[in-house]
Amino acid sequence: MSFGDAIKSGFNNYVNFNGRASRSEYNYWVLFIILLSIFALILDPIDIYTGEGGMLSNILSLALILPGVAVMIRRFHDINKSGWNYFWSLTIIGVFPVLYWLVFKAGDSGSNSYGVDPLSNSSPLPSDQSEDIPSSTGELESSDEPESIDENESEKP
Repeated sequence: MSFGDAIKSGFNNYVNFNGRASRSEYNYWVLFIILLSIFALILDPIDIYTGEGGMLSNILSLALILPGVAVMIRRFHDINKSGWNYFWSLTIIGVFPVLYWLVFKAGDSGSNSYGVDPLSNSSPLPSDQSEDIPSSTGELESSDEPESIDENESEKP
């Protein structure tokens, strides 16, 4: 998933806590938030002596907290974990597995209990169905199906 696609997905699924978000979607979303925060601090710096200023950063944080939480929870779903696992980060030792799960661990390939793989281009078929798969020569190969036998052909002794 590209940077632009990740940002579109984050805003299109603003409060969608169902489904899955790929690792690239989550990492690009975090990068987007960091870049926006830096830009907001440059435009409206905080005065370190009085503590005034930074209103743009506060507004930005309020506006982006829900999509950020939604992307994070969908990222947990991508590795087949509940979004409640985020609360492990409230403990000192729990920060490390949460950081690993969100940033580094690859998502489950195929579908899991939270939905289909966000990186797959097609929806998966149920396990009891088979499909015709095109071969490299362009012919269709049938998977798990016996070849049909012509009625005119009979077994020769």
